[in-house]
Amino acid sequence: MNFIRNILAIIGIIAIVGGGFAYSKFGSMAPQMSAFNNMQPETKEAMMANMDKFSALEPKTIQSMMGNIDKFAALDPIILESMMGNIDKFAALDPETVKSMMENMDSMMADMKVFDTFDPQAKEIYTDMWNKLKDTGNTAEATVWKYDLEEGVSPDDAEEAMKAVANEMNIKSVGDLPLSDQISAMTGEDHRKLKIFQFCNPLTAKKMVDYSDAFAAYLPCRVSMVEGKDGKVSLYALNMDMMIYGGKPLPEDLKKEAIEVKEVMLAIMTRGAAGDF
Repeated sequence: MNFIRNILAIIGIIAIVGGGFAYSKFGSMAPQMSAFNNMQPETKEAMMANMDKFSALEPKTIQSMMGNIDKFAALDPIILESMMGNIDKFAALDPETVKSMMENMDSMMADMKVFDTFDPQAKEIYTDMWNKLKDTGNTAEATVWKYDLEEGVSPDDAEEAMKAVANEMNIKSVGDLPLSDQISAMTGEDHRKLKIFQFCNPLTAKKMVDYSDAFAAYLPCRVSMVEGKDGKVSLYALNMDMMIYGGKPLPEDLKKEAIEVKEVMLAIMTRGAAGDF
């Protein structure tokens, strides 16, 4: 019996010493645990799913982040999930830098609050754009749609199909720019395929410009046919989601028409790439 009591005493001493060490290293965690318990389930899940990445951080960095855990609780789950997915990158930062970032999170949060006045899909749109930009480092690739021509579909097939779809869906083909032909004529050398196709619904264009003159920069809708350096031909167009959902909600009638134009442009591209007349 004395032996068992001695073992329990040793375990108790180890627990006290371990707790004291943790307290001296990280401070009291009670406020942080309270803030964590008050988080939305989605926010907790995003943090817990990336908990293993915290092991790469210095204790001071963890302490700074935990000291501001209440600010994480106010973040939108989608934004927090993106942050947590990159938490290991904090390991490369000096703890003082992380501390400064955490202390300025209130200012960041104020900026993020602006999204509350935007279209409900805006956060998703910009998160997707950021992820593409992060992966490619190329702003153009982050803001376009791309469809490769399917096997056996020639550029001429794709062009004919796109114009047939445009006619079928009542959007006007308002001009082509055969840039590669012009480049060849000016240089005397062959150039890989580069041709721009322009489409427009004039009445929808009028409504967009009546809403904001700046939307004129998006007119007309364009599809670029590009032969890549690898010889593969692809169709590119500006991703219209940012225009439709990226700011304050458009008036419902205008938004409806803009979505219809988006669906037409996607049909032109997908059926063009498939050679589907």
